[in-house]
Amino acid sequence: MLTLAPQRNEEPPIVTLDDRYYALIADLGLRFPHGAPSLLFCDELKVQGDVRFGDGIVIKGSVQLVNPDSIPLVIENGTVLKVP
Repeated sequence: MLTLAPQRNEEPPIVTLDDRYYALIADLGLRFPHGAPSLLFCDELKVQGDVRFGDGIVIKGSVQLVNPDSIPLVIENGTVLKVP
């Protein structure tokens, strides 16, 4: 179960996932096999295309991931994605 961290002051991040790849529960399990990434410091996450998340991913700020290819883009374990 996902819960909103108290540090977020009741302000959830905005998350937009590509309906073509994230429509069903099975789709989410395939692309987030280790659970959701940390969104504690995330303002917004947009995912377009087939993107698969490893374990221990952290999202900071406003991040947009775009994969135009048919081959899945894999975000490796422990990656921190942030806007510079």
